[in-house]
Amino acid sequence: IVGFVFNFTAWARHLFAIGGNEEAARLTGVPVDWIKFQAYLFSAFTASIASLLLLGYNGSAINAMGQGYELRVIAATVIGGASLMGGAGTAFGAVIGSAFLEVIRNA
Repeated sequence: IVGFVFNFTAWARHLFAIGGNEEAARLTGVPVDWIKFQAYLFSAFTASIASLLLLGYNGSAINAMGQGYELRVIAATVIGGASLMGGAGTAFGAVIGSAFLEVIRNA
């Protein structure tokens, strides 16, 4: 769903335009402040969904619950095709990388 939203909607094109050059996006008529506000809302929403999934997986909430996931996330994106030297990866590649890591971890 997120891949569809980021590839085929005007909101995503506005968001990418703001990320490229905020002033140029503003001059072309993009409502920069409103789009940035929506991006923060989207980020908070997806973080809350991830926290609920993690809570359901562990069964309880602990302050330090997310410690140790940093390396897994970076490894999943690199395995999925993102470069450590810059450039861009894809959401599909990150999903494939994380699935691959979980298969290895559960084997």
